[in-house]
Amino acid sequence: MTDTVEDVRKGLPSASAFGRLALCPGSFTMEKSCPDESSEAAAEGTLLHRYMEYLLLKDDAAEEGMEFSWHDFLNSREYESAELNHEQVELCGRALRLLDDVKEKIMGRNYSDSLFSLVSTEERRFLSDWIEGGEYSGQWDALFRVGVDLLVLDWKFGRVAVDSAEANRQLEALVPLAAQKANEEGIIYNGIYAAIIQPRVAGPASVTFYDDEAISQAEQDSLAVARAAMDPDAPRYCSEEACRYCRAKAVCHEAASMVEQASLIATDRDKWELFSPAEKVQAYRLAKMAKKWAAAVDYRFEQDVAAGLIPGFEMAPGRTSFTVTDPSGAFSALNAEFPDEVTAEAFAGCCKVGITELDRLVHAARKAADPKATTKASREWLRQLLAEYGESKTTKGSVKEVEGGAA
Repeated sequence: MTDTVEDVRKGLPSASAFGRLALCPGSFTMEKSCPDESSEAAAEGTLLHRYMEYLLLKDDAAEEGMEFSWHDFLNSREYESAELNHEQVELCGRALRLLDDVKEKIMGRNYSDSLFSLVSTEERRFLSDWIEGGEYSGQWDALFRVGVDLLVLDWKFGRVAVDSAEANRQLEALVPLAAQKANEEGIIYNGIYAAIIQPRVAGPASVTFYDDEAISQAEQDSLAVARAAMDPDAPRYCSEEACRYCRAKAVCHEAASMVEQASLIATDRDKWELFSPAEKVQAYRLAKMAKKWAAAVDYRFEQDVAAGLIPGFEMAPGRTSFTVTDPSGAFSALNAEFPDEVTAEAFAGCCKVGITELDRLVHAARKAADPKATTKASREWLRQLLAEYGESKTTKGSVKEVEGGAA
């Protein structure tokens, strides 16, 4: 979830950017002069993070016998009212199922929910090294007690896979912050699990474990990244990975130079098939970098056009979409107008059933009948029951770099 850098992060490096800052420490200072960027993807990410926080807090409140609604949550956080569509609700449902899998992976297939307790959600903390220098902040999406250990969790709702938990710089920076909170509040723990859940990316969640030695090393490494980033003369190193989420790439000389390289790829061979694997990889990476740079320039240009700063250009109006959020009410209204045409069967043919909502409804019913019923078992039971009434789809795969490939 994003907020104003000055107010929340106090102008310091944030764990969420450590993957980039480790590759390009100079991007931290350069980004400070760039305006915050907004996009539909960023707005959706914020909404989904809020909804996941609500779901966790709702489950936590239910254990205490308390009612907790989505609108109560929004009001308590002073957020604007927002609704999720079926696809987004199902995406969050997948995220919860992946969390269940993480729990099973940590505690075994017969884990007990009583061994997991929510410590906090969306909490930002700061860590400083007053001797060597360096300071940063980080905000986990959720922190749990897991038996005699802790679990720090990060949701990722993008479509591009991020680094695994073992190699993820953001998680590495969050672990010392979780240890700091536990030490300050007297929470006893043997170690800290760290997990990344990416519901839009195929495969299970990525989980790793930090013992005392690894926690100490994570603190040293993270403070080193912060020190390097805060150096006003820190160098900039351009790459597709480093520039992917950098707000400064549209005005970065190093990024422009790499885009120029992409436009100058030329050999005495004029067929793609004659390029070596290494040359194809180089072209692929440069092309991805060029796309990111072009998107950043487009964004800045559109902002100037919208502000009336570019003569000869204006923003065309956007398209308006409409979504039915109350299907029961919509059917009643239409059926009253056209009782013979808009029947229940005809209306149902225009609808999509949110499988995640059914998962939760069915699991609640099964658990009421059998307190030992697990979420995973309920999900599998429902899929078998509805097999003849639905279909499963697999999305198109994406390019993924693996070890041993062309350099």
